[in-house]
Amino acid sequence: RFWGRIMQWLHGTSYARFQDLAQGHIDHHIKGVDLYIFDRISFINSLPMLLQNLIAGLEWLYFPALLFIRQIVGVSLIYRNGNWQDKARVIVVLLLRIAMFAALGWISLPALLLYSLAYIGAVHVILIVDCLQHTYELYPYDAVIHKKTVAHEQAHTFSTLLSLKYPWLNLLLLNFGYHNAHHAVMKCPWYNLPELDAVVAEQHDNHYITLPQILTRYHQFRIRRLFDSCEGNVYLDAAGNLNLDEFYGVAGGTSLLLA
Repeated sequence: RFWGRIMQWLHGTSYARFQDLAQGHIDHHIKGVDLYIFDRISFINSLPMLLQNLIAGLEWLYFPALLFIRQIVGVSLIYRNGNWQDKARVIVVLLLRIAMFAALGWISLPALLLYSLAYIGAVHVILIVDCLQHTYELYPYDAVIHKKTVAHEQAHTFSTLLSLKYPWLNLLLLNFGYHNAHHAVMKCPWYNLPELDAVVAEQHDNHYITLPQILTRYHQFRIRRLFDSCEGNVYLDAAGNLNLDEFYGVAGGTSLLLA
């Protein structure tokens, strides 16, 4: 848990408590669905058409507007629904970040601009490898859901690897793409996922999506996934290959980007 908190500060989820993020991730595994606290469909539909078009336009230009909105909503919910420690954490982290941004801008405006671009780029990397990992149903966090079977979990899970031919390339993302293996044994360390993936592939039909397929669908469906209430469907063609024509993925990214 100590190292989990340290990593929170390194990758920017320090508004939320580590145990809350961990529990949300565990619930995703146990229930076999994708859970949300921010109902993007209701939110977008509640906006004037001008703002809906603005969000769609920004997303078309590859600016992750929906994710930033989701982060703001997530942080506000932590502050509004949390105890005094949660409220204090949000205030302290927010003040620290404002101070650090101001200091960076005072030292060098170009550095602040480049940092912002780098952050948006990092967000896109996470969204790209995360958005096509499931064809799960979407439910609010407080929904009562019966646990799905292991077969259902694996059938609706996909591994988004940078490369099957050169596995060492997946180390660039700490083997994040070995998602079938991760769902088979949630506590498996990241460095053992390739070996576990080979074992899981003997028991289930591992669903590998290549990097060109990922990039194509991330680009092709970047607007559609904003307004659709499901993640799409995947079919097997006559040759047994995955048909991804209707697989557009989840919008907004992993819960690790919540706050």
